[in-house]
Amino acid sequence: MGGGHGGFQALKKNPNIDRYASMRDTVVGTFKFTPRTARNTFIILGLVPFGFLYIANKWDLAGKRKNDSLYKYPKTEEA
Repeated sequence: MGGGHGGFQALKKNPNIDRYASMRDTVVGTFKFTPRTARNTFIILGLVPFGFLYIANKWDLAGKRKNDSLYKYPKTEEA
């Protein structure tokens, strides 16, 4: 059913895919922290989640009605 029986290859091997798979498997041994990778790691693991947290905490959608403000702490109008 899966092929490869009788002494033949079921699929044609693509050397580029094999090279990519080998590179991906050995990245743990060859990865080095450089200033660029450290900056990218800080941005992805630090600034992006805190940015989402800031945006999520800016608004409060629970229990709001038609003309209510969506801000968590709305500005009050003083006459």
